Amino acid sequence: MLLTSLHKLSYLCSCFYQGVESIFDIMEMEDEDRTALLQLSDAQMADVARFCNRYPNIELSYEVAEKDNVKR
Repeated sequence: MLLTSLHKLSYLCSCFYQGVESIFDIMEMEDEDRTALLQLSDAQMADVARFCNRYPNIELSYEVAEKDNVKR
């Protein structure tokens, strides 16, 4: 269990130093950089790719209908 925790901590530290803060940062990385950072087998990288492809990316835009009636 301790070894597993240390391994996870190592991943977190590596991600932190690479500026990775979210899954979107992982998705936007170059393949070579992502492979070097995560150091996973091909099967594990395929799992990461499947997860990233299924991760929802919701964009929201809105407009206030009565802008003049908004109080601050």
